Amino acid sequence: MENLLKEKKKRIVEIDLLRGAAVFLMILHHFIFDLRYIVGLDIFAFQETVCFQEYMRPPVIAVFIVVSGISSSFSRNNLRRGLRLLIASLILTGGSLLVRSLSHLDMGVIVFNVFHVLAISIIIYALLEKLFQGRKTTETYSFKFFLFLIILGTALIFLPGILQQKFGLKSTVLNIIFFAKYPAGMRLLDNMALFPWLGFFLIGAAFGMYFYRERKSLFPEPGPRLGKVLAPFAFLGRNALWVYLLHQPIILAILWLLAQVGFLPGF
Repeated sequence: MENLLKEKKKRIVEIDLLRGAAVFLMILHHFIFDLRYIVGLDIFAFQETVCFQEYMRPPVIAVFIVVSGISSSFSRNNLRRGLRLLIASLILTGGSLLVRSLSHLDMGVIVFNVFHVLAISIIIYALLEKLFQGRKTTETYSFKFFLFLIILGTALIFLPGILQQKFGLKSTVLNIIFFAKYPAGMRLLDNMALFPWLGFFLIGAAFGMYFYRERKSLFPEPGPRLGKVLAPFAFLGRNALWVYLLHQPIILAILWLLAQVGFLPGF
């Protein structure tokens, strides 16, 4: 029987599983977010705590971004992928603005979220890749590029804190880019800053290029029983961007239907 963790083409199992687990946790987070802030139920207040915002949510995002960087190291045309994702990101922003203007709901808008972060990260990585390939003259090219990505990625992770501490960021634009801090009174939905996540992406790309140069899994294939348990996470991982794009409309539609039949308060 064909392994449930694999598609017809060969996949790296742990990459799909890590991405799928991160996507599942993101879906769960958005579900409880919708219940509290859109439906209006006075539950799941832990989302507002420093522990959740500073210590629980960031590691999940970091795993997703790093794995996306690893996956990008496998692609032959990252520039095309990045541009397509950027167009999809702009459509997503425009769609959120359209829904807000046409509906009676006091919903936030998506200005810059994980799709925008990934799109710009992929484009930057593609440009760096082309720059280094143009200088490929020795067999040490791959290792030099690996070190460059690690150093640059690490610097970008710590850059916002350094800028804030040394200079302060009073510019609205800089605060949006580095900290996702928007003007007071602006209703937002699922927004992220470009930094430090671009740094995590570049480190992931370096890991992928160095540790997955053979495009093979680093771990043994799970057995049939464990494979069946892990299969849903692998599916989410293989289709992460589509799942991420569609899960919120589906969740909101289900919650709206439950509200219509009286299971939830109207919203």
